[in-house]
Amino acid sequence: MLLVLDIGNTEITAGLVRGTDFMATWRMTTNPERTSDEWASAISAFILHFGHSPNEVRAACLASVAPAATRSVLDGVAAATGVRPEQVTARSPLPVALDVDEPLTVGADRIVNVLAAVERYHADVIVVDFGTATTFDCITADGRFIGGAIMPGLRTSADQLTRRAAKLPATELTRPDRVIGRRTEECIQAGVLYGTADAVDGLVTCGSGGPAQQHHRIRGAQPDAGRSPPGGRRTRTRLVSTATPTSGAREWGYRLLGRGFDYLLHLRPMEWPVMAIHTALGSLLALSVVPAGQPISWERCAIGLVLWVVFLNGGTLAINSAFDRDEGDIAYLRRPPPPPPRLFLWGLGLMVLGLALGLALLSPAFSAVYALCLTLSLLYSVPPWRLKAVAGADWAINMVGFGTLTPLAGWLATDREVTTWGWLVLAGFGPLFAALYPLTQLYQADEDRARGDRTLALMLGTRPSLWIAVLATLVAFVLFGAAGVASGWHWTSWRWLALSVALAAWLLVLVPWLRTADSRSAAEHQRGMYLALAAWAVTDAAIASSWLL
Repeated sequence: MLLVLDIGNTEITAGLVRGTDFMATWRMTTNPERTSDEWASAISAFILHFGHSPNEVRAACLASVAPAATRSVLDGVAAATGVRPEQVTARSPLPVALDVDEPLTVGADRIVNVLAAVERYHADVIVVDFGTATTFDCITADGRFIGGAIMPGLRTSADQLTRRAAKLPATELTRPDRVIGRRTEECIQAGVLYGTADAVDGLVTCGSGGPAQQHHRIRGAQPDAGRSPPGGRRTRTRLVSTATPTSGAREWGYRLLGRGFDYLLHLRPMEWPVMAIHTALGSLLALSVVPAGQPISWERCAIGLVLWVVFLNGGTLAINSAFDRDEGDIAYLRRPPPPPPRLFLWGLGLMVLGLALGLALLSPAFSAVYALCLTLSLLYSVPPWRLKAVAGADWAINMVGFGTLTPLAGWLATDREVTTWGWLVLAGFGPLFAALYPLTQLYQADEDRARGDRTLALMLGTRPSLWIAVLATLVAFVLFGAAGVASGWHWTSWRWLALSVALAAWLLVLVPWLRTADSRSAAEHQRGMYLALAAWAVTDAAIASSWLL
């Protein structure tokens, strides 16, 4: 495990990294008076607090703009972990070029910003870092740091203002309700926060010779500085996490496709196996009604699978990204790149192409279901409809689209008629997805609220959303049970046990989640969502085995 430390003039940000994942992050006050023993004690305590041992640290790296504290922190890390940190400076062997007049004077904070931007974006980019000073770092797509700008930081400006003006009070830098303040504190907040936001826009526009195309704000001490004023225009900044290294797979993707790889990432290939399994389930269930000795066209099934998973679902997710413009992790896409400029057209083109291929190669019934789901996808994501922002409508669309229409498409790709028990099984997946859907929204509640999207989870709240999930799960398994009765299962059949195991998997996820709902963080809600997806996989396996074996 790697220990990384960013020593600023005000705070030290530290983190534990394993592979490309941050296992923990924390902040400490930069205090040059602390001894190395005190730093060792503090660092060890934080590592232990996050459930790790200092002995797990195999390497350490440090970037510092506070020379007075650097030596004692270096010695403290060595004492705590037994590892001497590597220090990033302008003299370090760097995979980027410091193409400025005095490269040796470039601060370590700006160097690591450059490294992160080159590693993640592979494009011309301006990084704005809000610290004691606000720095603007300009990096070219080929990895050259060509300079930038430095201005007083948010807190520095506010502190100097109140220090030099005797009658102005010290003020907490929170977002004011209006730009034109009616109290002294509001006036200071508006001037510092919105003034800084517009200063960022102005400098970036001047530095890029026009509107900035790639402009990212990292390590923001005051995220509200980049938010739009009430009733005002929105700045072009985008807050991204410092914990966003590019994985090896992405590195190769960008080398092969350049910025075109962004379009592929927004199709969210990590979700394709989940969608493929659920679609293929419909095709497998259709096998049980194929007369013995009668062949089934696996080629048509494969074509239907690709059209539904890659063209329709991938296009839908790309359109979601085009209009959502999330600033954090999204389902099946960690550290999403900024949505490229023609992402909506890319997603829509894929969906329409898939429909055309379906009409040419598959049955009219499959194409009709594809067209219905395409329409629902556009109504779901695209303004002015954007039903995903309408609580209840978003739920119903996903319940029908993913829950029922997806396995139905897999069934229809085989050209077989759907049986009575088949309709009951397919209908059961509707409420099952109704159980899953609000779980996918809980960890994104803050971003949905900031966008103004009134999702089901926001409208209901965390605990009622979980109760809805429990009730919808029970309805789903009642329908699955009805399908078993329609199929003529004997009450002693092992198939009932298979369904019971699947139901138990859901309850083992939902009941503990319900009990701890109010104390869970966004990350814990996200982990709960992935556990619910695992319960879904168990259900798919139980359904498939019950009707195929």
